[in-house]
Parts: sequence; C-alpha cells; structure tokens
Amino acid sequence: MAPVFLWFRRTSITTRLGALLLIPIVGLSSLTVDRAIERHHVVVVSRSIREDAALTARLIDLSVDLDRELDVALGFARALDSGLSPALVSPFLNYDLGSSLVESQESLGESFGALRQQREIHHFDEPLPAIDGLIAMETEITQIMRRIPSGENSATEVERVHREARALLLQALEIEIGDLWKSQAGIGDAVNLTAAIRTNEAAIDVVSAARLEAISISAYLLPEIQSEAVDAEIELAVVQSNLRYTLEVLKRDIAPSLTDELTGLLSSEAWKDYERFRDEVNGGSIQAVELQDDDGNVNLAGGVAMARLVHSTFSARTEVLTDFQAAANQQMVIEAGQIQAGAEASRRTALLLVLFSTILTVIGAVATIRSILVPLSELKDRATRISEGLIEPDDYEWVGPRDLDAVDGAFDDLTSSLGAVVRQADLWAKGELDNAELNTTIAGPLGESIHASVEKLRQLTERLEYQANHDALTRLPNRAALLGHLEQNLTGSVDRRTPSTVMLLDLDGFKQANDSYGHLVGDEVLCRVADRLRARTTGHVIGRLGGDEFMVIIDKALDDEEVLLLGEAILVSISDPFVSSAGIVALSTCIGVVTTGTGMWLSPSEMLQRADVALYEGKAQGPSSMIVFDQSLHDSVLNQAALQSRLRIALDRDELELHYQPILGHNGAFDVEALTRWRPAGEAPIPPDIFIAAAEKSDLILDLDEWVLDRACAQLAEWSTSRTMFNVSISINISGRHVANDQLPGRVARALERHGIEPARLLIEVTETELIPSIEQAVGVLSQLRGIGVRLAIDDFGTGYASVAHLRRVQFDRIKIDGAFVSALDDPTERAIASLLVSLGVDLELEVVAEGVETSEQVKWAIQAGCTELQGYFFARPMCATEVEEAMPTIQANAAGWFQAVSVP
Repeated sequence: MAPVFLWFRRTSITTRLGALLLIPIVGLSSLTVDRAIERHHVVVVSRSIREDAALTARLIDLSVDLDRELDVALGFARALDSGLSPALVSPFLNYDLGSSLVESQESLGESFGALRQQREIHHFDEPLPAIDGLIAMETEITQIMRRIPSGENSATEVERVHREARALLLQALEIEIGDLWKSQAGIGDAVNLTAAIRTNEAAIDVVSAARLEAISISAYLLPEIQSEAVDAEIELAVVQSNLRYTLEVLKRDIAPSLTDELTGLLSSEAWKDYERFRDEVNGGSIQAVELQDDDGNVNLAGGVAMARLVHSTFSARTEVLTDFQAAANQQMVIEAGQIQAGAEASRRTALLLVLFSTILTVIGAVATIRSILVPLSELKDRATRISEGLIEPDDYEWVGPRDLDAVDGAFDDLTSSLGAVVRQADLWAKGELDNAELNTTIAGPLGESIHASVEKLRQLTERLEYQANHDALTRLPNRAALLGHLEQNLTGSVDRRTPSTVMLLDLDGFKQANDSYGHLVGDEVLCRVADRLRARTTGHVIGRLGGDEFMVIIDKALDDEEVLLLGEAILVSISDPFVSSAGIVALSTCIGVVTTGTGMWLSPSEMLQRADVALYEGKAQGPSSMIVFDQSLHDSVLNQAALQSRLRIALDRDELELHYQPILGHNGAFDVEALTRWRPAGEAPIPPDIFIAAAEKSDLILDLDEWVLDRACAQLAEWSTSRTMFNVSISINISGRHVANDQLPGRVARALERHGIEPARLLIEVTETELIPSIEQAVGVLSQLRGIGVRLAIDDFGTGYASVAHLRRVQFDRIKIDGAFVSALDDPTERAIASLLVSLGVDLELEVVAEGVETSEQVKWAIQAGCTELQGYFFARPMCATEVEEAMPTIQANAAGWFQAVSVP
C-alpha cells in the first residue's frame, strides 16, 4: 500500500483526476471484458467440437468402406481357399468379385485420404495414436487386397488385417467421443448439444453391434468357411442381446431433433427385411448350409446362395444405419455451430461495451481535467519561456486558484536568479573567461557549480592550448606552432620584416634503429635528440614537425658564418652515439637551411618548401650534410621538375625506346642488357644518367621500370621466332625503390604471363648501393622473384657494402664487376680488388660479368681472372633490336675467338 500512496503523491493533478474518474468505469469494463473472455472460450470450444465431429464423420465413412471391402475381399479369398482358380471365381459365382474388389479398394482409398486431410487440420497439437496407426495400416491393407486375386493371401490373413484395423478404428471413435464430451463440458449449459453427442455415441454402438451380429449370423449359417472354431449359436445369442440393448439405449437417449430419423430407420423396408430375416434365423426357418457332406461332395452353390442372402440383407441394414449415424453426427455439428455463432455474437456485444465505456471514461476525464488545467497552462507557458531562455520579468496578472499564487511568486524569484546565471553562461560560451562578472559567485548550488565550471574551463583551455601547439612525445612545439611562429615573424611590410632563418633536420638511420630496437627505444632516442637540440639552440625556437623531422627557427639576425657554425654544432651533437635502454644507437642528420634577407618576402610554406629542397639535396650527398638553399639550387629544382614532367609525357606518348648491349660468354652463349634511351622529337638525345636520376627522385621511376619490364618481355616474345635470337635472355635494371615495393613480384609475373615468356629468360639486375638502404624489405621481394623463376644479378658489384652477406641471404645467379675496377687495372690496388671480386664469384659458382670492357688488355685480364661473361664497347655498343639481331653472329664469333685464344696456355 505504501508504494501506491507514494506514487499517488508524485503524480500530476491530471493523473489524479483521471484515476478517480476511471475507478467506476474500469470496474464496469472489467466485468464486460470477463464476459467477452468467457464467450471467446465458448467460441474456441465449439469450434473444437465441430472439428472433432468432422473427424468422427471421417472415421465413420472409413468404417463403412472398410466393411464393404472386407465383405468383397473375404468372398474372393474364401472362394479361392475352397479350390476355385482365380479365373473361375466370378463365372461360377455369377458375380464379378474382381471389379467389386477394385471398386471397394478405390472407395477405401478415398476414405483414407479424407481421414489424412482431416487429421492434418485437426485443432489439437497432441498425437492421436489410434488414428495415426490406422492411417499407417493403409499400405498394408492395400497390398494384401491387391494380392488376393492371385491367391497369395488367405481369408485368415484378410480377417487378421481387418480385425486389427477395426480395433484401431473403434479405439479412435472412442477417443473422439471422449474429446467431444470433454469439450462439451467446457461450454456449460448446452442441452441440445449434449443430447446430440449422446445420440451420436449410441449410434456408433448400434452400428458396431449390428456389424458383430452380421458376422455372427454368417458364422452360424456358413460354419465351414469361418477361420476360427467357435460356438456360432452361443455367440449369435450374445451378440443379438447386445444389439437389442444398444438399440434400447439409442431410443432412450435419442435427441429430440433426431426422433424422426430414428423412426424412419426402424420403419424402413430394409430394417423390416432385416428383422424378418433375423426372426427366421432365430426360429430355425433358415438352416445352416453345409458346404461338404460326409462323402466329400461340395455344395458350393448352396453356400453362394446363402452368402448372397446374408450379404444383401445386412448390406441394406448397414446402409440405413450409416445414414442415421451420419444424420446424428451432422446434428452434433449443427448444434456446435449454433453455440459458436451465439458465443461470437455475445463476444462482439461485450467488446462494444468495453469500447463504449472507454470512450465515456475519456470524455469525462477530459471535461473534468480541462477545468483545472487552464490556470496551470499559464504557469507551464511561463516555465517554457524560461526554458527557452526568455527570463525577463513577467507582467502577467494572475487569475487562478489561490494555492497556485505562491508558485507564480517563486517564478519571479527564479527569473531574477537565472538572469545572473545566463549572463555568466553567455560570457563562458564566448570564451571571455577574464571578465570580472565571472568572478562573482551566485548564491546557491547552481551559482557555485557555474563558478567551479569556469575555473575548470580556464585550466582546460590552458592545457588544450598547450597540447594543440606541442608535440606529445618531445614536448617541443609542433608543426602548427612552428608555422604560426613563422607567420608572426613574416607579417608586416617587407622593408620592416626581421630576417629569419629556418633549419630543417632529418635523422639518418632512425628508421633502421626503430625497426631493430622497437618503437619504445625509438621514442627514447627522439626525446634525447630534442634535449640535445635544446642545449645547442638556446635562444632560438626548435620544434618537431613529425616522425624524425625537426625544425629550428632563428629569429635573430645572424650572418652566414654564424648560421653555418650553429649547423655544424648541431651535426656534431646528433652524430654523438646515444645510450638507450637497448644499447648504443648511432645516428646522424642532414640539414637544409633557408634564410630570408632584409626586404625579402617569403610565406611560411615557401620557406618550409625551400628548406625541404635543401634537405633533400643534402641527403643525396650523404650523412651529416648541410645545404643552404640558394638560387642555383632553386634553378636545379625547377629544371628537375620540368624534366620529370617531360619524362612523364614521353612515357604516356611512348617516346622512349630500348637498346640492347650483348653480354658474351666463353662457350658462345650470350644474352643482352636492356638500356633505356630517350630522343625527344627534334632535339638531341637526353643522356640516361640525367633523366633516370630525375625519375629516381619521384615515383616516376616506378612507372619507368614497369615500362621497361613490359617492353623487354614483348621483345623476348618477338625474338622467340628468330633463328639467331630465339633463346636469348634479357637483363633489365630495377630501381632500389622498386625492389623495396611488395607489388614488384606480382607485376613481373603478370608481364611474363601477358607475353608468354619463360621466367628464366628474364634476369633482373639490382645495384648493390641501392640494395643496402632497404635490405630487409628487398630480401623478401627478391626471394619472391626467385620463387617465380626469374634470375637475379647484382650490378656494380664491389661498390657497396657487405656484399658477401647479400649473396648469402639471396640466391643470386650473377654478379657484375663494376666498370670502374676494369678501367683502373693499371692501379695494382684496383687490380687486386677486381681479381678478389672475380674469385669470390667463381668460388660461389656464380656467373661473373666484367662490365666496361673497352681494350684488348681488359679482355685478356677478365678472361684470365675467371670472368664467365664480358660486356663493353670492345665487342658492341648498345643497339636497337634489329641491329642486335643482324650483328649478333659476328659479335658472337669475335667473342668466342677471344675466349679460345686467351684460354689456350
């Protein structure tokens, strides 16, 4: 009770009035709903009775068809058991048992089908074992009946199957009648329905008793054809007594609506013929027929005549009984339907009453509540205006209940307090945190809360401003802060602008250290670099742009020498090894410098761009380099950008071509190296070292490599049909940037497949100096190329570092001795290094190519040192594909002669 009272105290006036008005209406509605629920139950139960009655009707139909089929089947089977062949049964009996058997089977099949259909739509979900078992016997009954004409089944087997089916049928009927009685009990006072169910039950008993009497009279009159030895006379007396009893029960319990049907049954000619026949049998006027006398003579004709008499008499009686039973079942369906219709009408009436009472409730509640809500709506409107920010004093003249006048006064006080709160909140929203009004604390929790929020916002603003302008790791100013500082320095007129210098730093070797030792050590090193920069650049602005890039902004007017001295100090400081938690880390850095002189105008982005260009040039020169941006560097960058643009257009327009320089072996074998040539229309050729170097400084080199790969494979496909070049291989040079690209193996595989080239005919050369910076990535890519079947070579061997390690990690096929060693053979040191490199390749069982062979002395040395192939101007310059194909026999013969001459002791 306490929770209900608490709820009522917290509800609105509208809810309270509505609850008081709803109490009597809800009581009336609940009674009406109960009535509707009760009638709904009657509707459901009456519908169930109709379905049970329909299922009972199907069982009765099946019972009749089962009896008919049994009569015909037994007649056929017993005739065959008596010795008649199947062909003589019908002529002898003057009765087509075969056709009758087929007709009875068809009728029985239809009854089974109707029973299955009715079973599927039955409203009960629980299993019906008797009905399901009866349906399951259909196949067995059908098979036995089909085998009767061939004599495969005896009358005993037929009787057994029908006895089992009859037992299931009676069980199913008993269950359905029981369900009808259960359902009827759920309806209540239904006299006519009760009488109809009782009559239907009694009619079923009469039909069952009449069938037993027919069997007993047949056994009495034709004892020799029965399958079991029984006392026919005693059994007949018992069965007839049971039939008389069931008839009396039927007459006693007959429903008033079925009295005429019962009277018609008992006064019908078929029933009178049956009673007359029964009395003659009981009085002895009709004697039993012996089919075989003591001498073995067969009286089959007498047995047939007696069977026809019994069959015709009882068939007529069964037909009128079946009609009566159907009428009784139909009457039960009619009574259930009338009850259902009445219940549905009563349910609709109850639902209408519920609707009507609900409408009355709503109308009454609205009318009562409206009389109170009018003054309350004025208070609500004022509260709404306050919630929308309209908190000015209200001059509204109050008209309403006196007990609500205090509420209106409270709104005035609230408006005054909220005005001050709004003013402070407005200052807070505008970010004017230094306004003096925010230092005044308004009385009450709300004012205190706003004051505390302002203080927290001030602290948060300071913290966010710091985070927005500083790098979280090194606590140095970040990119935004650095550019903002530059923007401040570069504002104002050009003549009054203070000269500024920007140093852009990029660490060398940081990525390798980060990958080797992990990101935690990398972060530790970056913090140490920041500390050293702070120590070396006191009085200047330093910051981190991101990654391993740092910036120093010199606001003071330093001369060129002072700038260079500061840069040198920074280079020395960074090159000093770092002691980290993982060990010693050695780094270096490159610096790009740009200075704005007096009267010179540059935007922050332009200064940063020029510093980046100088830095890039410094990294190209090697570690610990410092480059100052000047006009010549600016012109170089512009020229390089223009050359890259022209090269891009040349690639798109297919203006490049490949030339091929032979690589000749001692055994007459040869292959060629593809070399890119560019001759713009109407201009002199552009040297490869110029345009390839420009391409290397952008992603253009990747497109150039892919173009060379595709053209080389296309040339291999064309040479496959040449008499002299059908088995030649082509070497192509791949940029170090491309070797570090995971997409290279896929591009090579697609090019080989597109042109139908065997992978072994393609040899990819990688320059050793370009392989080292990305060795970890390159090893994986080169291993994938080996997996495709492509051969690999190291170009300019001996000019890089850790060459032996490279040869061990990747299975190369060829090394190419750099031409610088070959051209310097007059120097004993260079000659010794070259011989050592050749010996290393021979010991590793690799192909060793001497590049840049231009004199006969160089040819002799290369062959004697152990080189397996020679390449150079001494034998042939790079030529187009047609020239190579024409000159190759002569070139090949010349090289073979040299190998033979020098190799002979």
